[in-house]
Amino acid sequence: MINGAVARKASQTIRIGDTIVVPQGRWRRAVRIVALGMRRGPAAEARSFYEEIGRPVATAEPAARWTPLLVDVTMTVPRDDTAG
Repeated sequence: MINGAVARKASQTIRIGDTIVVPQGRWRRAVRIVALGMRRGPAAEARSFYEEIGRPVATAEPAARWTPLLVDVTMTVPRDDTAG
């Protein structure tokens, strides 16, 4: 979610000051954008572009498994039952 609205595409435009809520396993994290990068850089640099808003919130269910948009739905996607 970006500023309370569902993001309709992965390339959604964001601005400094926007609030983004993202699922991460059984947690939901909220961050505020404080800067925009000019390039794709290392993770340490990326972390400097946002600040966490409060603590992560536990959710009842884990985040839905990501499925590529162009996957053949008749194919079986292997499941990793070892993930905790």
